[in-house]
Amino acid sequence: MDKTVDKTMRKFWMDSKIPEDNRWHSKHQGPLRTPDRLADHFVEQLREVDREKRKNNRDGQSELAIMARFARSMKELMESYESQANLLLKLADTGRIITLLHRSIESALDTQGIHDTQAREMWHNHLLQERRDRLQVFEDLVRNEEELGKALGDEEQQLEIVTLLRYCVKKFHDGITPYSENNEKFRDKLMPCELDTLSIVYEAVVMKTGVVADKIPEWFVASEHEWAWVNKDTLEDNRPAWSNKTTGLEHGEEVCVRAAAIWTQLNHPHLRKFYGASHVVSYDVLKFGIAIFFLIAGKRNANLLSDTRDQKFDTWDKKTTERLPDVRPEFIEEGEWEVLQGLCAEDPSNRTSLVLASSKMQTLAPNTQSKCSALADETLDMIDILEYNCSRPIEDMLNDAKIQCVDAKCSPLIAENFRVYNRLENLFNQFKASGQPVPKTLAESFGLLLNNFIKAVDSMPGNSKTSAQCASQSIAGKNFHFHHRIDELLHGSSQLQDTDMIHCWQPSWEQAGWKQKEDFLKYLKSPSTLPQLKYRPEDAAMLRFEAQNRSGAYSTDMVEAMNAVLDQAMQDGIRNAEPIPKWFIPSYQVELGEPIGEGGFALVNNGKWFGTDVVVKRLVFRSTGKQDREQEDKERQARRDQFRQEADLWFTLNHSNLIKLYGACYEGDNPFFVCERATRKTLSEYLKPENGRRRELWFRLLQAALGLEHLHEHNIVHGDLKNDNILVCEGGTAKIADFGLSILGTDSATNKATAAIRWQAPECLVDNLKPPTFASDIYAFGMCIIQAVTGEYPWGTMLDKCVQHFVVKEKKIPSRPKGFKVNEWELIERMCCWNPQKRIGIGAVIKILEEIGIRDLFETTENIGSSRPIQPGSPSAL
Repeated sequence: MDKTVDKTMRKFWMDSKIPEDNRWHSKHQGPLRTPDRLADHFVEQLREVDREKRKNNRDGQSELAIMARFARSMKELMESYESQANLLLKLADTGRIITLLHRSIESALDTQGIHDTQAREMWHNHLLQERRDRLQVFEDLVRNEEELGKALGDEEQQLEIVTLLRYCVKKFHDGITPYSENNEKFRDKLMPCELDTLSIVYEAVVMKTGVVADKIPEWFVASEHEWAWVNKDTLEDNRPAWSNKTTGLEHGEEVCVRAAAIWTQLNHPHLRKFYGASHVVSYDVLKFGIAIFFLIAGKRNANLLSDTRDQKFDTWDKKTTERLPDVRPEFIEEGEWEVLQGLCAEDPSNRTSLVLASSKMQTLAPNTQSKCSALADETLDMIDILEYNCSRPIEDMLNDAKIQCVDAKCSPLIAENFRVYNRLENLFNQFKASGQPVPKTLAESFGLLLNNFIKAVDSMPGNSKTSAQCASQSIAGKNFHFHHRIDELLHGSSQLQDTDMIHCWQPSWEQAGWKQKEDFLKYLKSPSTLPQLKYRPEDAAMLRFEAQNRSGAYSTDMVEAMNAVLDQAMQDGIRNAEPIPKWFIPSYQVELGEPIGEGGFALVNNGKWFGTDVVVKRLVFRSTGKQDREQEDKERQARRDQFRQEADLWFTLNHSNLIKLYGACYEGDNPFFVCERATRKTLSEYLKPENGRRRELWFRLLQAALGLEHLHEHNIVHGDLKNDNILVCEGGTAKIADFGLSILGTDSATNKATAAIRWQAPECLVDNLKPPTFASDIYAFGMCIIQAVTGEYPWGTMLDKCVQHFVVKEKKIPSRPKGFKVNEWELIERMCCWNPQKRIGIGAVIKILEEIGIRDLFETTENIGSSRPIQPGSPSAL
């Protein structure tokens, strides 16, 4: 069987669809020199490793399978480079490909267990020599006028070439990956000879074509290889783009640059995140409505059998459809049809605003927030016994709402808040006056609405005019939603009437909106505005957010007034008047929910951002007790600056196995991060035996390893990796959280008491002042695997002091638990070597986890197919 597996594995993983004359084919022996030279030695060594293992059958089939898949994945990653016929574009890809190769060499050596320094250097030195040898080809090209002209192509290709050459030097000049944990050395930095060749070629191209690359935008990426798990969309050059210029329509590069410039500023949980582009508005309500129609049709109609499906929509095309059907289809409810008709009205001036449409759609969505499980026919006495889930009578909640409205410091919205409150009070009085029992479902809806209103008023900004004015439109939108929810209650109950004039709310709401804008404009032109920004930097940040990110919500004169104030503030040196990061989220957009955790410097809450469930991590400034207030302010500002740096770092990361950062706010009493919420808690909880998910174990660990690899590739050390920081989100995807966030870590006074001793590498336990490294992350991840497999903490119930003794003094790791197979425990031993220099890297960990997962899947499938029952205590039952 093993020989069959060996032959099949080599045929599929190494030789499938590979021509025999290709250097990756396993038939070749010894050196095979290619014109480009790059990676010839590496590929030769991979072939020799495969041949040696098959010859000696050393270490079994598992390691052979790992290296076979490794070689195959390397070929795929290099395919775009190897197949590139244009030498100029090939040279421009130098930085990416040498970074990939040096990292891959490390992974291959780790997988083979080769730790000898000289042997490892030999592999890298061969690659360094190949990097030098290949340069002559490019220098010869620029001396050959005819061949250079062919390679340059048309004007678009010339622009692509000079842009990519410049980008290569900009990004890879100093290297990406540290060498031997030493930040002073980077193996993959461009060598002087490579920089010289790039410079020679760039100058030759510019001299011949006259095309010069402009400044590289911050969002520029050379290819989709620079991101993990992304979608690449290509602009259609034959389709003109809208332009407000009278000179004509935009095409190609102009479209891409303009679209990227807009998209890079957008940050919203319901918009696809933009990570980059290569270039070498009013919203369309109608298209939004058409998109919703096709979404509903696809869910409810398209998959039905022909005798029950509305077949006339089979030929409808979403791209060309510009109107709804004349008659409501049966698969669309009446309330949904009303929303769609508003969005898709034939006359654009009659189309529903997105604010109103959003509010109506929320009322149509099932309510999942109520914690009560009421029956529709159950009734309760509203006056005497009706209580909401927080054990407070509705009448008490109404009193709280009134007090909140009176005490609200957001003066521009006091009147509008009271309009919502008065309507809620009127509904309650109608319930009381009827003297009839109230259906429990109606009572719960009213109580939930009232509770949400109290939360909204309570979270309004403080007594700052700037923050109140900036928040006014967002808060007005929330009140707009409350009004529509009240309308739903009125129209859905025979016990309620809307005859009172208080329920004619639209005119007053619109008038209040105009007045708020007029007041804001007066405030911006007031001489008192600048002094206030000086003493409240958070106000300057909020004003900048409105001018920079929400200018479309204001009239031209208001935007000009905001920019005038901010320009003067920048001249006066007022903090936060400068442009803000695109990840900035003002506090008024975030709703705090129940607390879920607390650390030395952080409070963690569930919350909502634009209706999306999120986690909010707030930075807490602990008083040091120092008498020197100026020194304490400096320390706080330093922490704010560190907070911004870590937010910058986190926001740029893109990987499906890392918790996403939606945004952050670095000003105010408690700066905060807003990040993705894990819906299924920690990996250990997810994998508990009673949940029946143990077959997913190794693939979930593989997902976590892929997330850790992405961090390490971006020079980020997690530093606090443990099972509590491996979370499981929707769909069962494992994601790593709290990476590199030292700003939220514990303070030195409590570090010894709270440190995760069981996951810490020995070098970190010996010297707790020594910063964590990639190698210490690998050790910690090994401990995470132990806990995931056994369901218990590493070292079991042993005291931390004893754990530290065994790790530091005895140089030991936990004994092999019963649930581990031999090859699985060998991985732990290689990850948790006492000497950090002998630990394997994350690339090798991933390759081994892949092999363990695949073999575990085969064994599990065989056990399921056999008639022999699996014993609960056996490894295969895990």
